[in-house]
Amino acid sequence: MRRYVRVTGTVCLLLLLLVLIAGCKKEESGETVETAKTESISLDQQQPEGDLEQAVNRMTARRAEEGKPFPSHPNEPLLLYQDETTKQSVYVQDGSIIYESAVGADRARESIRPLITLSGEQAYYWRNGSTLLIGDYAGENGVWHTATIGEDAADAVTLNDIPFDPKYISITVSDQLNFFLLETTENYGTKEYGVLPGYAETYAVNAESGFWLDAEPGSGTDESGSAVSAPHSAPASKTGKFDREAVFPFKDGSKLYTFEDHSGTIIFYIADEPGIIWRYNGLFPDDFALKKDLHGYPYPLGLFSSSNGLSMMSFPNYSMQSRLPAEPELLSEDWVMVDLFNFYRIRDDRIETIRFDREYDNLPSVHRTSYSTAGANYESTEGERFTYRTSEGTRYVSLYDLMNAADNGTGMRGQWLQELTHPLTLDGQTAVAEAQDAQTDRRLPQQITSRIRESNRLPEQVEEAVSSDSIDECFTGCGDAWEEMQARLIDGIWYILKEDELYRLEDGKPALVRKLPLGTASTIGEGVDYYGAQDYLKSGNDWYFADTYSDRIVKIDGTSFDISAELEIPMPHAIRLLSNGHLQVDSLKGRTLLDTDFNVLEQTAAPKTTITSTKESSEEDPYSEEAYYKDPNTGIRWVYEDSQLVLYNPKQRTYRSLFVGYSVNDSASGKIIPFRGQVLMLFDTRMYRFDAEGRWLSTIEIPRSNPDGIYDMTPHGEGSYALDEKNGMLFFVQGYRILRIDLQKGQAEPVFSQLYSDIGNLLLYEDKLMFSMEGNPVVLADDRKTATNELITIDTKTKLTTRYRLDSGWFSESLTRHNSDTSLLLAGYNEGKLIYRNLILNLLSR
Repeated sequence: MRRYVRVTGTVCLLLLLLVLIAGCKKEESGETVETAKTESISLDQQQPEGDLEQAVNRMTARRAEEGKPFPSHPNEPLLLYQDETTKQSVYVQDGSIIYESAVGADRARESIRPLITLSGEQAYYWRNGSTLLIGDYAGENGVWHTATIGEDAADAVTLNDIPFDPKYISITVSDQLNFFLLETTENYGTKEYGVLPGYAETYAVNAESGFWLDAEPGSGTDESGSAVSAPHSAPASKTGKFDREAVFPFKDGSKLYTFEDHSGTIIFYIADEPGIIWRYNGLFPDDFALKKDLHGYPYPLGLFSSSNGLSMMSFPNYSMQSRLPAEPELLSEDWVMVDLFNFYRIRDDRIETIRFDREYDNLPSVHRTSYSTAGANYESTEGERFTYRTSEGTRYVSLYDLMNAADNGTGMRGQWLQELTHPLTLDGQTAVAEAQDAQTDRRLPQQITSRIRESNRLPEQVEEAVSSDSIDECFTGCGDAWEEMQARLIDGIWYILKEDELYRLEDGKPALVRKLPLGTASTIGEGVDYYGAQDYLKSGNDWYFADTYSDRIVKIDGTSFDISAELEIPMPHAIRLLSNGHLQVDSLKGRTLLDTDFNVLEQTAAPKTTITSTKESSEEDPYSEEAYYKDPNTGIRWVYEDSQLVLYNPKQRTYRSLFVGYSVNDSASGKIIPFRGQVLMLFDTRMYRFDAEGRWLSTIEIPRSNPDGIYDMTPHGEGSYALDEKNGMLFFVQGYRILRIDLQKGQAEPVFSQLYSDIGNLLLYEDKLMFSMEGNPVVLADDRKTATNELITIDTKTKLTTRYRLDSGWFSESLTRHNSDTSLLLAGYNEGKLIYRNLILNLLSR
């Protein structure tokens, strides 16, 4: 075992003097001298205690310069830290960082303990109070350590995850907190990390930019969310100070630290364990308050300002970017936090809420509600439910309903919750099975479906070009996205239209010709599908497009690519140039003949196509009941097949196909609905009306709302509908709302809306709409949340809304009849298995 040579008292001083004199003589003669090597102590053992003189000598050793390289194997001890009062020191000798201290009641003996073994030839250190940050440089594999000196001991920790390269490092230290901010330069810019002594974990600084306030943008984030600024020249290895620091202690014992520098502010929240570090570029803190959500989880809420006087609020310990408009009153204690976007306060005569509606590209918008509770006395709060005492007895109201429901004019009258007077019964499973068994075989002849699907395929040469590894892999769609493309061979050149971009094949690769003023569409489901004009051609210097999703045809100049002529036509999907120079356009109107200046020459019905075989494919799944209708009078079968509305006449062996497109929300598939001798084609954003022969009558536009229940927030009942044939009304679910379509007037308006809710299937019983609704669906929500469920009825004549408490996990499914009773069938899951419950409706109002 190697041991440190130990000398004491006068012998030590004499030896030191002789070494110094000998060194001076050697320097004068130009010779070098190698000092005697000392033996090093094993790192797993502590040096026995000795007298104090050796420790005193250590304190007079040469000191390493902070932020500059020092050798890992110096010829003599190299001091990194010393405290003459406590007689503690940390130094480098023979490849080790060593801690030495005076021990004993009279501190007359010394104790030596190695802390760190250095692996490289040189190292660096930075100091913050009694803590050392040490960079051990071993080429590309450099590592970081911290050494913390306490009153009677020292501890060292090796840090994780941060590579050490002294050429690209800048250190900032905090006076308020024993904290180091590391800035490292990497290939794509600089990244920041926070280091707390005693923790092996390092904390990547996440960037929260203030760009939406026109503040100095500073850095952004990389793919991991860490703060990244633009690349710059390598900073000198140095230790800096923050411009300003502050600490905000909270009542629960947690603390929030703010560190300001030239770029903005770094926020570090520490509760039981250190939390997430955020950098707010261009923003500086004004005030903080600690809020707790409905489940007791703490969130500091901060108010920030930019240098130009604009303000915003944010939750710094949220794991994602938090950006809210400035509402300083929320910092007061009377405003209670529900979650990261909702707050409420209860006053003597009212309940007030503030809701932030999320927007991807901008700050959320602010929505306030205020409901009068005059005549009702507040009693208690349990979770999201408030209890009041009124002259009619105890009443309940859901906080989620108050925050998110649109007031239809009934005020609190439409918000009070009632209890179901009769329990749900375990029944209905047989009725559903019988309904499924009663389905007829809904299929088209294979010849029809094959023709429709073949028409959507790209020519082989084009398919190979757009799928080549030599082009941008996102050309046909990145990740879960897919791009529909239309390829046409024009003057011996293949052209490709992708959404509103026109390409041509050059050397087997698509080259952009021009971005065009054309309409586009998309469908959102598990991924996103993108669509554009369905057909186009070129004649002379002019391009002609069936601009499908703008309901028009356009002529575009081939030099300027400006529109020179246009004609409104519903959903045009095919355009051809005839030998006589006229244009032929197929659309929902049928077939239109016109000249090249778009003067209409003739209008006829869509042509019929004859098939030679009526054979149906047994491998094809039958069409759903909603996508299929057989006219009992004509025998014509109406089928929605992959963007096409097909009218098939089995007797004549003919069919017609009309392009109708897709829904925006893939969950709201197209539905065929017979109505008073007409046929309706319903999508989530529009409805087409046809006569019994398939002639287009009109289109009713139904734009989606924002915020919208789509993608991962799609409700269970998305696209479900209830037809009131007597009054000529159709009700259906679109995202977070229920719409009423007046089929005579061709107008749509909402009759119910509650944001961030999960609405079940929509049903009509007598004059009442019925549906289940979870007030805070758990889709992508916090795991601590519990769904709050209701059964809601709306009187279609008076618009009165009545809410009933419903056990969580049940969704309205359908109406069934048992003997003389009509029941609401509710669906739910038990251990992954679908189960059903019945609610007898004539008992509901008793």
